[in-house]
Order: sequence, then structure tokens, then C-alpha cells
Amino acid sequence: TGSGLSDKASDIVARTSVNPNPWLNLTYRTRLSHVNFGVKMIDATASIGTNRLRFTGGYLYSSNNPYYLYVQAGTPPAAYYTPRKEITGGVSSTLWKGWAVSAAAQRNIATGQFDNAALSATWQNECTAVNFSFYRRFTSFNYDRGSTTFLVNITLKTLGNIGFNAL
Repeated sequence: TGSGLSDKASDIVARTSVNPNPWLNLTYRTRLSHVNFGVKMIDATASIGTNRLRFTGGYLYSSNNPYYLYVQAGTPPAAYYTPRKEITGGVSSTLWKGWAVSAAAQRNIATGQFDNAALSATWQNECTAVNFSFYRRFTSFNYDRGSTTFLVNITLKTLGNIGFNAL
């Protein structure tokens, strides 16, 4: 339901990005109904700063709430059709040679609760990269209590990737 697979025409999707200089990036994405041009999704983000220190913020609107999709088998519950409005924020920095860190969070405006939060640290040189990522989802899928992921990814740039999930 609502996937767009039941009709022969697809929804209208659009994206525009404005990058007036290297330290400012503005992006707007949308999805409009092919039937009545109603807004199904808006994703607006702004990023300001340099590699040394960059801040990102955004707003997300969707006409349905996918967190309720897996609550029961069959037809999605009424809560699935409740619009979702969220704000996002993040900061990233290249601290010193070879090291980069970032943090981000997503908050639901209607409930006043965080949907997820993430932390990441990466070290790399010309041959190898090691990334440590921590991700916490506070929302429920199919009556779970959220999830926590700690991921270590090792990249041998001339050979490929090796990764494992610790949680």
C-alpha cells in the first residue's frame, strides 16, 4: 500500500542543490503524488562549514510513518498514514591528519523524541582506513525496543573491505 507499485504511473520526484561556494550546500528533495500533485515527501538540508568543521541541519516530512508499517501483518494500521515530521542535525570535523569524527541525530517533532543518533570516528592513510560507527535507533519496528549497532569497518585500499557488526 502506498508503494506506487499498484499504478502504471510513478510519483513525481525532484531534487535541486545549490552550492554557491565550497562552504555552503543547500539541497531540497520532494515526492509529489502523480494523481493530485499532493506532497508525499519533503527533505530539505543545509550544510555549512569546511572540512575542519561542518554543521548540517535538515527537515524531513513524509505523508506516512514507516515505523508503523511492520506492526501487524496485512494492511498497515491507521498510524502508518499519520504524517511524519522530523528535524536532523549533525556536526563533522577532520581533526588532524588522518582522523575524522562526526555525530548526528534525528528528532521527531510531533513526539518530541529522538528517532536515532549516530557517532563515527575514522582514521586513514594512503593504504588503510578504519572506521568505528555507533548507531542507536530509538524507534520501534515490529514491537522491538529499537536497536544498537557498533560497526568496525577496515578498508585495505588496494584489496577491499572487511567489516563486522559487534552488537
